[in-house]
Amino acid sequence: MGSEVYLFLRSWLSSTLSVLLKRAGLPSTGRLLVWIRLLHAAEWLGDLGRTGQSVSRSFEYSSGAAFRRVLKNYTGATPTLVATNRGMPFVLGHFLRETGFDPAVGALVSVA
Repeated sequence: MGSEVYLFLRSWLSSTLSVLLKRAGLPSTGRLLVWIRLLHAAEWLGDLGRTGQSVSRSFEYSSGAAFRRVLKNYTGATPTLVATNRGMPFVLGHFLRETGFDPAVGALVSVA
């Protein structure tokens, strides 16, 4: 009985979240999670001394190449380019453009 309730709630929450994200003009749940992960990783890339390889390990990508591939697909940039362009604000700009949000929203965002 408990697992049936869990499965029902999980499917309901997942479909409801997807609808709410779509209405808000945000990417799908999966794509949004990748963006969140990239934003956090980009914050780390902005720290002096961190490399794409070390960040990819910290964020449990299967390899440095996998991290570079995801970053390139979403932003068109390499870890080095992200690092030299202030890290998270650079990636955030790409996210805001994809979602159509006003770039001024970027001033309100931080990674804790």
